[in-house]
Amino acid sequence: MTEPFEMPPAKTMDDINKVADFIKARVEPLRASAKYDSDQRRAHQALLDMVSVAQGSAWAETARGDDPRMEYFFLATAAREWRGHPDFLPEWKN
Repeated sequence: MTEPFEMPPAKTMDDINKVADFIKARVEPLRASAKYDSDQRRAHQALLDMVSVAQGSAWAETARGDDPRMEYFFLATAAREWRGHPDFLPEWKN
Protein backbone atom coordinates (compact mmCIF):
# COMPACT_ATOMS: atom_id res chain seq x y z
CA MET A 1 0.00 0.00 0.00
CA THR A 2 1.31 3.48 -0.83
CA GLU A 3 1.81 6.14 1.79
CA PRO A 4 -0.86 8.84 1.98
CA PHE A 5 -0.13 12.10 0.19
CA GLU A 6 0.83 14.90 2.55
CA MET A 7 0.62 18.52 1.53
CA PRO A 8 3.70 20.57 2.39
CA PRO A 9 3.34 23.14 5.17
CA ALA A 10 2.15 26.68 4.37
CA LYS A 11 4.52 28.60 2.10
CA THR A 12 5.25 32.24 1.29
CA MET A 13 6.16 33.98 -1.96
CA ASP A 14 9.75 34.04 -0.72
CA ASP A 15 9.66 30.22 -0.60
CA ILE A 16 8.11 30.09 -4.08
CA ASN A 17 10.60 32.55 -5.55
CA LYS A 18 13.57 30.76 -4.02
CA VAL A 19 12.74 27.41 -5.62
CA ALA A 20 11.66 29.05 -8.90
CA ASP A 21 14.94 31.00 -9.11
CA PHE A 22 16.87 27.80 -8.45
CA ILE A 23 15.14 26.02 -11.34
CA LYS A 24 15.55 28.99 -13.70
CA ALA A 25 19.27 29.21 -12.90
CA ARG A 26 19.68 25.57 -13.96
CA VAL A 27 17.48 25.67 -17.08
CA GLU A 28 18.15 29.07 -18.67
CA PRO A 29 21.77 28.24 -19.63
CA LEU A 30 20.61 24.93 -21.11
CA ARG A 31 17.97 26.69 -23.18
CA ALA A 32 20.49 29.30 -24.31
CA SER A 33 22.92 26.63 -25.50
CA ALA A 34 20.30 24.56 -27.35
CA LYS A 35 19.90 24.91 -31.10
CA TYR A 36 17.28 27.59 -31.78
CA ASP A 37 14.52 25.51 -33.37
CA SER A 38 15.19 22.22 -31.58
CA ASP A 39 12.95 20.06 -29.45
CA GLN A 40 15.50 20.45 -26.67
CA ARG A 41 15.11 24.24 -26.68
CA ARG A 42 11.31 23.92 -26.75
CA ALA A 43 11.40 21.54 -23.77
CA HIS A 44 13.58 23.93 -21.79
CA GLN A 45 11.31 26.84 -22.69
CA ALA A 46 8.24 24.83 -21.67
CA LEU A 47 9.75 24.16 -18.23
CA LEU A 48 10.62 27.84 -17.80
CA ASP A 49 7.09 28.79 -18.84
CA MET A 50 5.60 26.38 -16.30
CA VAL A 51 7.80 27.84 -13.56
CA SER A 52 6.50 31.31 -14.45
CA VAL A 53 2.90 30.05 -14.46
CA ALA A 54 3.37 28.46 -11.03
CA GLN A 55 4.87 31.70 -9.70
CA GLY A 56 1.98 33.74 -11.10
CA SER A 57 -0.56 31.33 -9.69
CA ALA A 58 1.16 31.49 -6.29
CA TRP A 59 1.07 35.28 -6.39
CA ALA A 60 -2.68 35.17 -7.12
CA GLU A 61 -3.20 32.72 -4.25
CA THR A 62 -1.37 34.95 -1.77
CA ALA A 63 -3.17 38.08 -3.04
CA ARG A 64 -6.46 36.34 -2.17
CA GLY A 65 -5.09 35.42 1.24
CA ASP A 66 -4.73 31.76 0.32
CA ASP A 67 -1.73 29.50 0.74
CA PRO A 68 0.33 28.68 -2.39
CA ARG A 69 1.43 25.29 -1.06
CA MET A 70 0.32 23.38 -4.17
CA GLU A 71 2.37 25.64 -6.47
CA TYR A 72 5.29 25.18 -4.09
CA PHE A 73 4.83 21.42 -4.26
CA PHE A 74 4.93 21.49 -8.08
CA LEU A 75 8.09 23.61 -8.13
CA ALA A 76 9.84 21.58 -5.42
CA THR A 77 9.03 18.40 -7.35
CA ALA A 78 10.78 19.82 -10.43
CA ALA A 79 13.72 21.07 -8.34
CA ARG A 80 14.34 17.55 -7.02
CA GLU A 81 15.91 16.68 -10.37
CA TRP A 82 18.92 18.67 -9.11
CA ARG A 83 18.98 17.25 -5.56
CA GLY A 84 22.74 16.66 -5.84
CA HIS A 85 23.43 20.33 -6.63
CA PRO A 86 25.15 22.26 -3.80
CA ASP A 87 22.43 24.97 -3.89
CA PHE A 88 19.60 22.45 -3.51
CA LEU A 89 17.80 23.05 -0.20
CA PRO A 90 16.74 20.13 2.02
CA GLU A 91 13.17 21.43 2.34
CA TRP A 92 12.65 20.79 -1.39
CA LYS A 93 12.94 17.03 -0.77
CA ASN A 94 9.43 16.83 0.72
